[in-house]
Formats: sequence, C-alpha cells, structure tokens
Amino acid sequence: TAIVAAMLPILIIVAAVYYLTVDWFFGLMGLILGTIILLYCLGPKDLYDQLQNYLNAAEGKDVDAKQKALAEFLPGDIPADNQEISRAVSQYTVQEFQTRIFGVIFWFLLLGPLGAIIYRLADQLNILSQNKEGNFAAANPQAERWFAIVNWLPARLLALIYMLVGDFSRGLSAGYPYLAGGLATTREMLEKTAFAALRVDVADKKQADLEENQHVLAILDRVLIVLLVITAVFTLGAF
Repeated sequence: TAIVAAMLPILIIVAAVYYLTVDWFFGLMGLILGTIILLYCLGPKDLYDQLQNYLNAAEGKDVDAKQKALAEFLPGDIPADNQEISRAVSQYTVQEFQTRIFGVIFWFLLLGPLGAIIYRLADQLNILSQNKEGNFAAANPQAERWFAIVNWLPARLLALIYMLVGDFSRGLSAGYPYLAGGLATTREMLEKTAFAALRVDVADKKQADLEENQHVLAILDRVLIVLLVITAVFTLGAF
C-alpha cells in the first residue's frame, strides 16, 4: 500500500543506522541515537507549554493574548462560548497527550527507537492523509487504520492509568466497556475514562471552566509519574 511504501524507506534507514552503530563506544552511541530519535518523535512543540501559555493568557485580561494562545493550541475554528472553549481545550489535551507523548514513549519502551518511529510516522501520515488536496489524500482509509492499530494498545494502558491516578470506580465504570473494543472506540474511550477519573460529566459543557483545564493538566502530571516508574522498571530489567 501507499502507507507502507511511505514508511518503509525511513524505517530501513533508521534501523540500519541504529543497529549498525548501537554497540559503538561501549553502547554509548546507541544511547545517544536512541535519545535523539525519542526526542525527535516527541515533536518540536511542548504540549505542557502550549496549555500553560493558554491558561496564563486566559487568567489575564488581555483578550488578544488569549485568542493568540488558543489559535496556537487548538486546531480549527475556535468556539465562541467560554465553556465550550474550556471543554474543547480539555478534550484536545487528553487526545494530544496520547498521540504526542504517551504513545511515543510506550512504543519506544516496547520496541526501542524503531517503535517510536513507527508510531510517529503512522500518526503523521494519518494527519497528512486528512488533507483532501494533499499527496496522501487517496490513502486516508489505510492511514487511519494503520494509526488506529498502533494506537489501540497504548491507549488502553493510558486509560487504565487514568483510573489508577484518578477516581478509580468512576474511571472503570466509564472505560471498562471500551477496553476490549474495536479500533474505532479508542478516542471515545480515552475521553470518557479521563473525564470520569476527574469526576467530570463530559456531556455537561456548562461545568467546563479554566479549573477543569488545570485539573486535566494535574492528572497528566500524575500519569507522567506512573510512566517514569514504568520506564525505570524497563531500564532495570534491561540490566
């Protein structure tokens, strides 16, 4: 398929360079290359900085600064209502944390640098294929399926972590029906589980405010702590 043809050359080059040099200088080169690949796959934009910039601007009185921060953070049209803006920010943050941070680190831990590359390529090709006038528009169904496949497992693990670091009973009640669900249920599962773990009714946008956005940021901090523990376990296991 077009997706395989687009991904394969990059994967071959990265794999060849990495595995040919991984043992140089007593493994130091492998560590350096692995770190560079991971940082590259995490992307140039910091999700935390973007969200914090918006929160800082929203708490101030500068309307232009708030709109600029929103435009840099949220894709597409900006909602007119403040509650809808806050809810859109929360929902977007939950989804982007999965694709920009958690998914990359998950596959890096599982398959090494090549795993991170595979996940990031699948994500980027999926985004590019959604542009109807782009070169990958014809490959949109395949691109969506490829990304859904590599996104399925890390998203389920992230949902379980949301339950652990938030309200477990509510998170489990909201997320359990989706854990063994198909590829198309991932986005809804993450959203419902994260909001339930925060004790937020995702259907009620009237409750949404800046405090909700801050709570989302706080639960992501707790998720990162769990992820650091998992990383430490994998690292100790490697030795």
